[in-house]
Amino acid sequence: MRAAEPGAPGWPDGVHPISMEGLSLLGIGPGNRLYWDGQPIEISRRVSLSWWQTVLATTTALGALAGGVAALLPFFGLKP
Repeated sequence: MRAAEPGAPGWPDGVHPISMEGLSLLGIGPGNRLYWDGQPIEISRRVSLSWWQTVLATTTALGALAGGVAALLPFFGLKP
């Protein structure tokens, strides 16, 4: 349930605060999962990287993998 007054300054149009009666619809279930009016609330966002972020992430991952392999070489009796 929405409160009659509008949202705080800077809030998008159509977004209202929750009324005191509306707070009774909010609940926490097993595993500390959040529920609204008996329905689970699911929040998801898709991560989208630009091409240079993808290149940087790939380079970082390959560097971490190479560092891990280099750290294991002495275990097998090899010198890096």
